[in-house]
Amino acid sequence: MSAVVTTIHAACRRFGPGRLPGADKPSLGGGYAAASAAVVAASLYAAAASSTGVGLLGANEAAVEFAAFALPFVVPAAFLVGVAGWRLTSPTSPAAGLLAGLVGTVATYIVAAAIFGAVAVALWARSWDGLLEGATFASLLAYVGFLETWWATLPVGGLSGVVYASVVRRGR
Repeated sequence: MSAVVTTIHAACRRFGPGRLPGADKPSLGGGYAAASAAVVAASLYAAAASSTGVGLLGANEAAVEFAAFALPFVVPAAFLVGVAGWRLTSPTSPAAGLLAGLVGTVATYIVAAAIFGAVAVALWARSWDGLLEGATFASLLAYVGFLETWWATLPVGGLSGVVYASVVRRGR
């Protein structure tokens, strides 16, 4: 295992998700790794977009607000996708971990949109028109979210998959 993976693994075990309940079980650990990657990607996006103007929102506090608004939907979605993804695929090599991380990142967008969509529909569900408005708003927000953040989420998600597959392969 490379020095970078070893360093990240040691930091996660000492300060991060490696200390959480059930982190020694590969599927729960995969969920924690995915949720941690979501937090890191949102932070990276907020820092870069607010300071450099990368993305659609420009260099202002809107990028930070967008990331903060997304966290309550994205982190649980990433955890669920990470657990399910690990149970379905159990990647055993860094290359398989990379693929699992990338696919999991895209799946997280879909699951987070579904969670947000359920909330939006519930808030707008006073009529059929309200249901349609809520679903449309959730879909558009998910689309804009992907356009706005893919450059941060895909590399972080892929790296997270590589690191976690390497850690599990090593035997924790």
